[in-house]
Parts: sequence; structure tokens; C-alpha cells
Amino acid sequence: MPVDKLRFEFEKRQREISNLQRDISIAEQELEEINEAQQDAYAQRQSDYSAAGFNQASSNRMSGIMYTEEKIKALQAEMNAIERVLDKK
Repeated sequence: MPVDKLRFEFEKRQREISNLQRDISIAEQELEEINEAQQDAYAQRQSDYSAAGFNQASSNRMSGIMYTEEKIKALQAEMNAIERVLDKK
């Protein structure tokens, strides 16, 4: 690949990682809100309180965060490979 194309691919992955990190930040904030809502509902002894519902929502957010973190690791590995090729050129 030409050097310009490699640099473009590297920068494209950098942007994607930034977007994914933003997504993780949003998901972590949502997870915090879920946990706070669960604590509030439990503390207020709400009649419709369901730990299972909160636990499922929390689990879904955590799974999404872990999946996104794995995508970031894969992109970082690709960036490392691109850097090695660029260093040789």
C-alpha cells in the first residue's frame, strides 16, 4: 500500500477509536443512572420494583462496554501493524 493510504487507514482507525471511547463513556453514564435508579427504587420500596429488570439492563450495558473495548483493542492492533509497515518505508 502507498504511504498516504496507510496514513489514511491509521487516522481512520484513530477516529473510530475516539468514537468508540465516546460510546463507552455514554454507556458508563447510563450504567451509573441504572444503578442509581435501582437504589432509589429499592430504598423507596416501590411496589413495581424488580431487581431482575435492573440487573438485565445493567448486564446489557456491561456487555456492550466489553464488546466495544474489544473492538478498540482490535483497532489498536491494526494501528500497530500499520505503524510497523510505515516504519519500514
